[in-house]
Amino acid sequence: MPAAACAPNGLYSPAHEHDSCGIGLVAHIGGAASHGTLRDALTVLERMDHRGACGCETGTGDGSGVMTALPYTFLARVFGQPCTPGRVGVAMCFLPPDAVRRAEAASLLERHLTAAGVQPV
Repeated sequence: MPAAACAPNGLYSPAHEHDSCGIGLVAHIGGAASHGTLRDALTVLERMDHRGACGCETGTGDGSGVMTALPYTFLARVFGQPCTPGRVGVAMCFLPPDAVRRAEAASLLERHLTAAGVQPV
């Protein structure tokens, strides 16, 4: 059914429709982490026929991925120190492919994080 023919329902409003993007959601109803849930999420991602999901727009920076909870035990092993929930974060940054621009962007990011009080591990 076209968005214009849909009626507002709860948080949904057809006035906000402006593209063909969608999402896939896979979760354990009880909140348990499992490899099976991640495997199912990756299957959803593989089946999304969307420009970012299939990598068709390499120049836009658009993309798809899977969001998971932070693996605190794993991070503590990698960094060799405790990783307390609420006191540690992980960021993924897509930097320019050009080496000079990438170094400039990384330096700028580090300066802003340091100014904000973030302490790198």
